[in-house]
Amino acid sequence: DAEFQKKCLGKMEEVTKKSGRTIIFVSHNMEAISRLCERCVLLEKGKVVAIGPTDEVINKYVQLKEAIPSEYTNSDPSSDSKQHGYIKRIQVEDSDNVSINTISAGLPWKVRMQFKINEYTPSFMASMSIRGANNVTVRTTWSKAQDLEPGVYEAIITDPEINLSSRTYTLTFGLSSFKKSFEYIEDCVSIKIVPEGANVDSERVLTVSGGEIIVNPMDITINKIK
Repeated sequence: DAEFQKKCLGKMEEVTKKSGRTIIFVSHNMEAISRLCERCVLLEKGKVVAIGPTDEVINKYVQLKEAIPSEYTNSDPSSDSKQHGYIKRIQVEDSDNVSINTISAGLPWKVRMQFKINEYTPSFMASMSIRGANNVTVRTTWSKAQDLEPGVYEAIITDPEINLSSRTYTLTFGLSSFKKSFEYIEDCVSIKIVPEGANVDSERVLTVSGGEIIVNPMDITINKIK
């Protein structure tokens, strides 16, 4: 929990700065990395992308995040795969079902996720989380648990008005049974929020420097298409 993480970070800071020892700290938490580390190594798919002062490496990390596309397509796994199911395609859309990578704050938007279930899957749930500044999760939403038969399904994740500050966000998706994940795809899609919008009440748009959080879940509907 948050209190435990705070104690751990405090102890690491004490050990490195007061005891003179070296700790290898692996994390996606940019705030913690900025606080604890003087130098960083950025890895992508097991390869070194950048190495150097913390601020420079964090800037490179942010640039890579902003380059993530707003659509994702996954190749079908091998026929001998024993996985319950997998995500086939993800697309961010506006209210007219048009694929987008930028949306104005306060306007409706949706995410269309197509996935395949290979075998009877009880207590199935689909989930999505949104990460913002410093890789902090600002919203997490999930579907109601339901039993699914084998087939191809489509989950529509809708939001009547996007209440997030203007910046680029990445989306992470998961499929689970009895809350145990069998498919998890991290930061595979991005969406850029901009402040402009003809139908937006300016008094309801708030831009902050970081640490924002949205607690209301989005609506998720799941339909079998094949």
